[in-house]
Amino acid sequence: MNNGINDRHTHFFTFQSIGNVRCSSGLLPSNDCRLLYAGYGRIYQPTGHRCFRSVFVAALLILGGVELNLGPPAASMSDVMRLGVLNVWSDVMRLGILNVWSAVNKAAQVHDIIDSHNLDLLVLTETWFNGRLPPAVTDDVAPAGYAVVHSFRQNGDGGGVSIIYRHPEVRAATIELKSLSSSTDRLVLKLVTRRGRVNLTALYRPPSSSSYGVPVGQFCDEFANLLDELLLLPGLPIICGDFNCPGVDLVTVDQHLSDTLSSRDLDQVVTQPTHQAGNLLGLLITMIDDTLVKNVEVHDPGCSDHSLVLAELAVGRPVPCYRRFASRNMKTVDPDVFVAKLSVRPVCMIPADDVNTYADQLDHDSTSVLDQLAPTRMKTRCCGKRSGRWLSDEAV
Repeated sequence: MNNGINDRHTHFFTFQSIGNVRCSSGLLPSNDCRLLYAGYGRIYQPTGHRCFRSVFVAALLILGGVELNLGPPAASMSDVMRLGVLNVWSDVMRLGILNVWSAVNKAAQVHDIIDSHNLDLLVLTETWFNGRLPPAVTDDVAPAGYAVVHSFRQNGDGGGVSIIYRHPEVRAATIELKSLSSSTDRLVLKLVTRRGRVNLTALYRPPSSSSYGVPVGQFCDEFANLLDELLLLPGLPIICGDFNCPGVDLVTVDQHLSDTLSSRDLDQVVTQPTHQAGNLLGLLITMIDDTLVKNVEVHDPGCSDHSLVLAELAVGRPVPCYRRFASRNMKTVDPDVFVAKLSVRPVCMIPADDVNTYADQLDHDSTSVLDQLAPTRMKTRCCGKRSGRWLSDEAV
């Protein structure tokens, strides 16, 4: 019974003795032993005792053929990049804004929102995070492949602002502003994009009825100082969050806030109510006529009484803008020659008596002489990012 090669596996089967040959019950007839032999040697000889080493080896053999993850195969990095999941070189970033109404126990819901909408940035307000909570709680809102920065309320519980961003694809750094923010929780993040620098400001203002709130007028005074400091920074500004400044109807904001924004050429682009009560509380603010923010939408997140505001940020390198203009090479004009030619023109020989007529005559004759000495030439120049004009069109 100990002449076989593998002689310690009999505990897996039930055996019966048939003469001098052992076989598995019901698998071999009593007169057929061919499966127990190969050539001149026996290849299998079960025994009647149990061996731990044999059980261990058999278990390893069984596990070797078991697939632990029965789901679809994981996508390769090339597949992920092709599907646009990482948005590493994308010209568009997807931004979400949500008053989460406490994110302490909503990490799973936050992860689902990010995954469902393929967000690169998610601004959370009223997170209720504080410095007493361990990082295992506060940082758990960022799923794998993301990072998060927080701004906790300094003078009490509740409130708080967090920004979750895709890491390391989104290059971000926090900015400390000097303006006071006693009535708000705020967080400023500098984003480095192909379009240039973007200053993302997340803000939460408690309602005036809250013990932490202040009147809208006082808030707007502090907010104006924040805007003045923010607009002095290089780059494009984006201000978003829960302002709790509803207007007279469902799609307007308080007049104090509206005046503060319009006086600084800022525009609020959310045009739908963002609260279940029908008020416009969640705002997204950019420069007037700026093309940075587009495709603004409002969705029900399923985990808060506030709506999820979605937008796309056009952060790709802008298409160069070219301008054609006419110019003269005045360096080639000899003043003496110019005076000599102009002196024989009607403006000098037969000047008009009327002032307006004389002005037109001077303009015409001077232009004619310059066309001879320095003809106009059309040129093309690339426009800069910022206009060099400091006077408005109305002043000009």
